[in-house]
Amino acid sequence: MDPDALAAMMAQMGMTFDDLREMQARLGMSSDPPSQASRPPHFRPDMSAEELDRGVQAYQAWFEEDRKVPPGPAPSIDPKELISRQLELRQGDGQTSRGEVLTYMTIVGFPKHSSSTPLSKLKRITFADMLIRKAHIGHYLVCRIVAPCVLRYVDSLFPIGTIMAIREPTLKAATQGPYPLVRVDSPTDIVFLDPTSPILSEIAWKRGPKVSNSPIMPTTVEEWQKRGNADFKISEWLPAAIAYSHGLELDCNAAVLRVNRAEAFLRLKYYSGALFDAQHAYTSPEVPETSRDKALFRAARANYGREDFKAAETMFLQWQRTHPEDRAVVEWISRSRARLAESGSGKYDWAHMFRTSQKNVHLDVADYVGPIEVRPMQHRGGGRGVVATRDIKLGELLLVSKPFVSVFPQDVAEREIFMSVDLITKSMNRSTQSITLLRAVEKLYGNPDAYDSVYDLYAGPDYPSPPTSYPPPVPKGPTPVDPLASTVDIDIARLEAICAYNNFSPVSLHPLGLTSSAKKDEPPTGLYLLPALLNHSCAGNATWHCFGDVMVIRAVQPIQAGTEITHHYTADASYVDRCASLKKHMLSSCDCWLCKEDLGDGEDAIQRRHALYSQFMGGDAHRYSLTKLRALEKELYSTYAESRGPIRPMTAAFLFAIANRLRSSGAQRDAIGEEIQALKNLGFKVLNGTGSSSLNGDRQLPIETDNIPSTTPFQEPVASMIRIAKGYMELEDKKKAGSWLRASLWVLDVVVGGGRELYILIMGPTLEKLNMLKFAKKVL
Repeated sequence: MDPDALAAMMAQMGMTFDDLREMQARLGMSSDPPSQASRPPHFRPDMSAEELDRGVQAYQAWFEEDRKVPPGPAPSIDPKELISRQLELRQGDGQTSRGEVLTYMTIVGFPKHSSSTPLSKLKRITFADMLIRKAHIGHYLVCRIVAPCVLRYVDSLFPIGTIMAIREPTLKAATQGPYPLVRVDSPTDIVFLDPTSPILSEIAWKRGPKVSNSPIMPTTVEEWQKRGNADFKISEWLPAAIAYSHGLELDCNAAVLRVNRAEAFLRLKYYSGALFDAQHAYTSPEVPETSRDKALFRAARANYGREDFKAAETMFLQWQRTHPEDRAVVEWISRSRARLAESGSGKYDWAHMFRTSQKNVHLDVADYVGPIEVRPMQHRGGGRGVVATRDIKLGELLLVSKPFVSVFPQDVAEREIFMSVDLITKSMNRSTQSITLLRAVEKLYGNPDAYDSVYDLYAGPDYPSPPTSYPPPVPKGPTPVDPLASTVDIDIARLEAICAYNNFSPVSLHPLGLTSSAKKDEPPTGLYLLPALLNHSCAGNATWHCFGDVMVIRAVQPIQAGTEITHHYTADASYVDRCASLKKHMLSSCDCWLCKEDLGDGEDAIQRRHALYSQFMGGDAHRYSLTKLRALEKELYSTYAESRGPIRPMTAAFLFAIANRLRSSGAQRDAIGEEIQALKNLGFKVLNGTGSSSLNGDRQLPIETDNIPSTTPFQEPVASMIRIAKGYMELEDKKKAGSWLRASLWVLDVVVGGGRELYILIMGPTLEKLNMLKFAKKVL
């Protein structure tokens, strides 16, 4: 029978599903889920790419079959047995042996329901009336914590006795244990209820009004303030904010609670909530002077966190007038003014940013938007793109963007691995990717006025097309935040899709010649807003890099007004690898000139070239003889059509290896020739004779300076130019050596900025290894 029809018939008969289960038990009938409901496939963190692909396909097949199983009543469960099982799991928490790694695994990218209906417009439902495999749209479930949470650190958020309403809950079939469970994907679906809430007026608990072992809960504003202060002193910011919120439910004008909650919100980086509370306290005439004083300073800090640096500066100056002895405010004023200058001029201390990023990747700088804007583009997947609003010069700064959220390997707790199988990208998300989603949820929860900026990003074909304009209008004021009942509805499934299509891997710049501190197998992850609207091209007219987690985008060729600005989503040399990477971000294939030239070589040539390149890059090329390297180079060249243009990026790695082998045998001039040919194959135009473009007087460059090829990251060609300079030093031709060093500086300065100072910081270790640093400082 149709489950809804069954429920309606039972309601007419005055029966609940518990009555039905009891009747089934008496008649010897099973109330277990249908037999066709099998368990989903199991995933491991160490699965190979082939195993993962098979696992994803198996999970999708299982999911589709499971969706065909009609909703039905849950089997009868003994509450004592359930609580006993919960206590067993609790005892196992934290009992890992020393050095053991904890792994957290989940599945993302499948359809799931998040409620957007206010609690006041929903009807109450009980467990007995819920069906497995059904999202109970239009209803809410009231429940109470009667046993400790499995994870101990959650106790402060969900202590025994906590009462909450779950909006439009889903009763999930048992897949990893013997019991079904209520699935809550979005924290905004949980509403904490005070025992005096009118919602509870007609509810009688079977286990009595008080849960055994539940803590004594405060009942007055003063008691909640004391509880919040105790949590705050031990750095439990969210429990402190929750305690203050309970007190504010009793008295919304309790100024001390609101000011204290503003500080807790600041520690949580809930800047919208902090500003709302601080402004509320500061503008209220009944607030004592001491509380108003604190509120002003906290409002200034909240404005700084919201990147309203002008408002922050104004408030800090107001504070300084009454606190001239405060040295801390002088620093805040200086920082506010520095951020204002950066956002207005695009002038940054790049060398300082680079030095700072080597110690702390999360930098304090302002965003900058150059001569660009978002416009509709029907031929693009998201229906929009970024164009130049005026003619743009080579090397001009286009955009500086801090991430909405970012997670680097050093942000991940030791001995913990967070993994998620992503059904959208059909890949295993690493820890930084998994945590980025969690951080995005947390930031939206505490900064609801940022909702449109995130949810207006492209979320794939399963969601409506985003607006053609961006960014969305800025809210006039801060949105209040209440940890007991969220003021924003977070659609988790859509946010998963947004992250899948828009996340970057913001690997930070570091000195070349030194090993990066980041794990090579664990790159960082960041969700950037405006940069996500730039469309992809394997050979774009702009390129990006990161100082810590700050993304910087510059033009690598002159761009005319009205021209679309593109950059690369992947820097892979192989067409096969590029296509595999782009499938995670784009529905259609890339149509840039480089991809068209690769396709023009034919599928067989593409695959042979990919196989040769993969074998070469994955092998011990430094051990190959010169003869073998030449043979591999010739074989690779044979995969390119004779009619193809001169740019053949994949050959560069082979030519660099040949040059290195020649140098080791003392054939410096031949090695220089191979390096120069590699640069030509990457797209650089190398000049015959002394050079062309003049930097200072007669200090000319050996390359043309009308553009920078974007077919490869800047590091390799810059290093190649330094090796050429070293070769000329060995040949005692200091003039050409200096010319090539200046060429390497010019390339890095166009792509990264920062001039000579930043060049020395980045390339210094490489120059030092080649005994070229002193000479470089002299000629540059």
